[in-house]
Amino acid sequence: MYRLVRIVALFALIGGGAAVVMSSPAQAACSGTGTAEILSLTFDPPAIAAGDTVQATVTAQNCTTTAQTATVQWYGRFVGPGDGIPAGCIATDPLIVPLALPAGGTNSAALTFRTFASCAATGLQVNVQLRADSGAVADTRTATVPIAATTTPPGCKVVYTRVSEWPGGFVADVTVTNTGTAPISGWSIGFTFPGDQTVTSAWNAAITQSGSTVTAANLGYNRVLNPAAATSFGLLGTWHTSDAPPTSFTLNGRRC
Repeated sequence: MYRLVRIVALFALIGGGAAVVMSSPAQAACSGTGTAEILSLTFDPPAIAAGDTVQATVTAQNCTTTAQTATVQWYGRFVGPGDGIPAGCIATDPLIVPLALPAGGTNSAALTFRTFASCAATGLQVNVQLRADSGAVADTRTATVPIAATTTPPGCKVVYTRVSEWPGGFVADVTVTNTGTAPISGWSIGFTFPGDQTVTSAWNAAITQSGSTVTAANLGYNRVLNPAAATSFGLLGTWHTSDAPPTSFTLNGRRC
């Protein structure tokens, strides 16, 4: 059993893309009697395949007319089938992030969870605890995103095009198309150069290279690839003896 120290997280907090809906009522309208409460806990996309990533978003309401610095504690665990951690899955530690709640208003925080192709879980259960200024738990919410087993390769197509080439250098364009019927939330393309190319810079993707093996991961703005949609990224690099293009690709660790 593997233990992940912490889930890789992308936070949508103030200054990081989270929407803050300001309100200025004489008395904040809340359904309970506490100082703050959770309005919603949602997933984007609402269902995923094993190996995909999913973004959970919690929205909270300040039930007072005074600004609060609250915290959100995230718990994520893989569930089913059976008891305990499903085969091939990992245990995860809780993560606490701050959440500023304007007087009588709302704010949202988002966290991205990664699943694994080897994990036999049927769902990712996320529990959030909202703690107000006092440190006491003001509200909790639990939701589960279903995970479909991955028994077939993903519906994808990758085309590598050499845009230009000169002695010692090249520019290439890589287009990724979702040919399946479900959205791909978070993509990572892997391939191996047959030649001795080295990528020196890239655009529209985060590139890492180890030897001849290259991995290209999505950026924040092109994370979701809907059915029939395509995205592309570019590579600038060098070569010495061969600039032969790659012919085999993987998407999120599975052959495309």
